[in-house]
Amino acid sequence: MDDGEQVGKLPRGFCILPWINQHLATTGAISPCCEFEGEVANLSGSTLQEAWNSDALADIRKAFLEGRPLKACRKCFDREAHEGASLRLESNRHFSGWIERYGATETAPKPPRHPAAYDLRFSNLCNFKCRSCWHGSSSKWFSDGKAIGVTMADKAEINSFEDVDDFIEQVGEGLGDVEHIYFAGGEPLMMSEHYALLERLIGLGRTDVTLSYNSNMSVNAFRGQSIFDLWKQFANVHVIASVDATGALGAMVRKGFDWDTFAANILSLQQNCPHAKLQFGVTVSALNIVNLRELMEAIRREFRVSPGAIHLHSLQDPEFYRTQILPGTVKRQVSKELAAYLAALAEGPGPMEEGSGEHARMVRGIIDYMNGRDLSGQFEKFVRMTQRLDALRDEDSRALLPELAPYLGWSQKRFPRLLRKARRLLPGQV
Repeated sequence: MDDGEQVGKLPRGFCILPWINQHLATTGAISPCCEFEGEVANLSGSTLQEAWNSDALADIRKAFLEGRPLKACRKCFDREAHEGASLRLESNRHFSGWIERYGATETAPKPPRHPAAYDLRFSNLCNFKCRSCWHGSSSKWFSDGKAIGVTMADKAEINSFEDVDDFIEQVGEGLGDVEHIYFAGGEPLMMSEHYALLERLIGLGRTDVTLSYNSNMSVNAFRGQSIFDLWKQFANVHVIASVDATGALGAMVRKGFDWDTFAANILSLQQNCPHAKLQFGVTVSALNIVNLRELMEAIRREFRVSPGAIHLHSLQDPEFYRTQILPGTVKRQVSKELAAYLAALAEGPGPMEEGSGEHARMVRGIIDYMNGRDLSGQFEKFVRMTQRLDALRDEDSRALLPELAPYLGWSQKRFPRLLRKARRLLPGQV
């Protein structure tokens, strides 16, 4: 198979996920994947199997077979246009066996009786409240969400299932067929349901199931149970450790983050589970792109990993945190700094490190995404939210983001006028 854009004789833009994957959000929403905007059903009025066989999901499959782009899938197509990467392309590569299994190079793929893969969000339970996150994905966000008038429920923790038995009962015999389970949240390593499900899989002899995680790696045990002891029993474990910056900036962007704790848990993972595939997931936003090179170099230096272990993707929502909102002067500074990083990567000593080519493509994609659109009209929203969260959290973004400090210090009323004036005096510069 190629890069996933053209899949056999299937239309360009095809995605395998509606045929094999079921995403379950903290709110109970059921959809083909975590990037899909909307839902095909909800646990409040549907079972997992009813959603899998629903007309709504059948319509999505039909649209992909007919080559009709879906508005609900705009996130993938947006990233592909600028970065050349997306969940769609990654999934077509990862699950290429399913396309071939159903003879999709000649005919349309047929969905299995049950999903082959699950993307589980048992709850929004989390010990972080990242700036670009919200209450729907983090219980810690509840108090700040109330303060700014955006909450998902009238309590901090939101659960998609009553308990793990509820999930297992709904999956039914499908638990014997599942091949891949992706855990996110919230923070999955804090969730009792996650540990109970692993114990159930071990009891059923299903340690052949591939386990994938998006985790902040701030914890490595739950009620005395080491996650490493459990992972040792599974042949295929993939951990994406979320990290957006080092030091004080990292703690500001991802409130609750501590680099020393993160580093200690990563080193423990490498020591206890050397079979696990470890990657570092970096969400690139207006908050951290200026310091992106520093972070990438720190990851490679401290954890002795190849560039291929660093997975970059541009934040898309909320729009006012996108790198595309940044002033032109900052964009040019970032572009120059990342170009220098790429040059140093290419000129490094010895043979090309593993994954360097793909890593370089990602970095170029980050630059292209930032410069691909001018969303400076959203910058005022960024300023307002930054000022408000600074006040709520007793933090000072200006001290940690000196390149943006002049803008963050402006009042809401003065900002639009000063920005217009700057554009008149320095056309093309801001």
